[in-house]
This record gives sequence, structure tokens and C-alpha cells, in this order.
Amino acid sequence: MNVRKMFRDTLIFGNPERIPLLEEGLRDDVFAAWGVTPQRLRSELNAACYKLLMPVLDPLPEPVQWPANLQDLEPFKKLLNPDHAARFDSEWHQDVSSCRNVDCIRMLRVHRGYFLSFGVNDWARFDEVIGLLLEETEFVKEYLRVYGEFAARILQRALQRIDVDAVYFSEPIGGKDAPLLSPSLYKQVILSSYEPIIEVLHKNNIQIIIFLSYSNIRQLIPMLIDAGFNCLWACETDHPDMDYRAIRRQFGSDLSLIGGIGLNVLKMDAGKMEQELKESQERFREIFEKIHGEQRSSN
Repeated sequence: MNVRKMFRDTLIFGNPERIPLLEEGLRDDVFAAWGVTPQRLRSELNAACYKLLMPVLDPLPEPVQWPANLQDLEPFKKLLNPDHAARFDSEWHQDVSSCRNVDCIRMLRVHRGYFLSFGVNDWARFDEVIGLLLEETEFVKEYLRVYGEFAARILQRALQRIDVDAVYFSEPIGGKDAPLLSPSLYKQVILSSYEPIIEVLHKNNIQIIIFLSYSNIRQLIPMLIDAGFNCLWACETDHPDMDYRAIRRQFGSDLSLIGGIGLNVLKMDAGKMEQELKESQERFREIFEKIHGEQRSSN
């Protein structure tokens, strides 16, 4: 069984030969500090090859000033041209080429999330965008509607270029103790703007739709499932709310899971780290087999 099939079978609660291991978030400077190449580390971990494919979803060219009201939005729309040649740039073509003829899991990014789609890259811009959400709510809803339709058109073009195993929305929306926005505000203003993208995914029979986020977004999970997401990839999951065992017990096979190992594991000594990872694997396997057994019983 190849790794792409194992990945898909795992996340749709099929019967994979084994559950593939994905390493997440290791930067080049980390590899350099450890004195190991990415290839050697992945080989020693028996980690699966995977590629995050990312068409350019930013306004092009980068805006001198971001819109702040409905009047500003009209000229800004020109920067969200899905036909711009740079949407599928050299990095896209290199990544696609690198995984086209090899057994490598392909995940396509289809949205950058609320904050990044508004150009948040520092605290000052974060403050501006939070202010807009509270004071210019109708403008924010319209902006996100326009952006969602733009992203859906990029998605359709990407799916014509390469077959993918899953798609993911990158949504850095969680704080340590709770989501950065209230569930009601997130549902009303942001989540509805994802509908054009979800529609394209369903039309193209994409089975695995991942919500990739950080820290504590537990309160958002029920509405994410209702909106069409069926997989959670959570990073920085040290808060008890994000315990994957509890999430699995609550949501069962409605939600498949990637990740869920807190960053504090990296602070442990080698023996404790190995034990924590081993226990995590055993818990995941136990949960997986339990759900798989329940599905066989129901059939």
C-alpha cells in the first residue's frame, strides 16, 4: 500500500496498512542546529513524504494601503485577480514537479484564514483588523465574501493542474485559553465566507477537508463540522481543551485528526520524549481501532 492511500484510508476511517507519520513544522535552521538533513531525519523516523502545495492567495501586487470600508473595496478587487500569472509561481511549479511522479502525500492550501487574508503580519495590523471587525462588520463580511469567491476560483484552477489527497484551510485563530474571536462572531462573519470553497471541493469530490490551526479552538469545532470540515490539524495543543482523546470521544468519526502532540514534549529529556510519543501512538491506534470496529459492527 502506498503512502498516499494509507493517508487517505486513515483519515476516512478505512483500513490502512499502517498510519503514516507526518513531521510538522521543522525549519531549515532547526535541521542545521541538529546537524541532520531533512532526508536523514525523515528516513530514521520512517516519516511519510508530504508536500503542502500553495498557490499565491495574496493580493497582487501587495497593496500600499488595505481597504477599510466598502468604498475602498471596489478598487482593491483588482488585486484579487485569479488569472494573475504569479498565482502559480516558480515555487508552486517546483513543488508540483517534485511530487508528481513519487509516492508523496499532496495537500493543497485553499485559504489563509481571517487574519492573514487581511494582511496581518504585525501587532499594529492585528489591532486594526480587530477594530474593523467590531466597527465595520458589514465591510468585513463583504471583504471576506469577495475573498472567498476569489479563493474558490484559484482552487478550481489548482485542481485542474494536479490531483490532491486533501485540502487545508490555514486558520491561526486560537489563543492559549480560547479562540481569538467568539464562536458566534466567527460563524456569522467568517465561516460563511468559506461556502464557495467548500462547494468547489464537493463538486470535485475532495474527501478530506482540513482545518489547520493553533492552540485552543475547541469551541469552534462543532460549527466547523457543520460547515463541511472533517479533519482537524491542531498545533500547540498543550491546553487541556485540545486533548485529542477528549475530542475523539466527543466527535467520533465526524472528525479525523492530525497532530495533537503539544510542543512541551520538546522540553522533555530524550527518554521522556520517546515515552510520550510512544504513548501517543498507542492511544491513537487504540482510538482508531475502536472506531473502525464500531463501523464494522454497524455495517
